Amino acid sequence: MHISMVQRTMRGYSNLYNFAPGQQVTDLLSQIIGPNRFIQENPVCPAQGVYTFGQDYGVNTVPPMGELYMKCSLATVMDHSPEVTAEW
Repeated sequence: MHISMVQRTMRGYSNLYNFAPGQQVTDLLSQIIGPNRFIQENPVCPAQGVYTFGQDYGVNTVPPMGELYMKCSLATVMDHSPEVTAEW
């Protein structure tokens, strides 16, 4: 659920400010997560996994459609990754 919430928030922020997939955005993570932001604090994996942001494209890059902005270290071990992300 946390991955979906962060993904929707990142896409919403990108759409709101007209940022395209692949585009660099200054302080993207702190624009969506933090005090007085869309998500107030960093999500915590309920199974003690570690969330990373922008792992594949960079923390300040809007990922291509279908690619996750936030991933869990337990993605392959405990299925902590959505099965379908094509529309994300």
